[in-house]
Amino acid sequence: MSRVLRIRVIALALALLAGTMARAEADRTEFLSLLHDGRFAAAREVLRRNGPPVGPEDLFFDAFTTYWELVFDDDNRVLRGTLEDQLDTVILAAKGDDALWGGSSHLLLAELRARTVLRESRSGVFEAVTSRSQQADLLDRIDECLSAI
Repeated sequence: MSRVLRIRVIALALALLAGTMARAEADRTEFLSLLHDGRFAAAREVLRRNGPPVGPEDLFFDAFTTYWELVFDDDNRVLRGTLEDQLDTVILAAKGDDALWGGSSHLLLAELRARTVLRESRSGVFEAVTSRSQQADLLDRIDECLSAI
């Protein structure tokens, strides 16, 4: 292959790569905008526009969508289980090669598990406390703990 032809092939490959990266960046911007607006189903559609998430970054953003759904529906046990499974998948997909997404997933998973433990502890302790004033005081303290997480 001549030098001129190699240069043209490389230039074409770079142009195609740049176009793909620009589309991916536009998709990510659209995804984050929808997520910010609380339009979780639409955000997930944008994320999955080119198929199901495979790499650690896309898997993380899929889990992050579930995380935000759970913020607004924190009593949903199915959603909590889904998020835990998704974060485990991200951690496995990252395999130490992608510390940003794997590490962020570890942090979200720790928060999820801590909130679950506090939530379950709260219900047991709440039943043991009999007076209304004690219940109100206990709820205030638990809310402080949850907000500190």
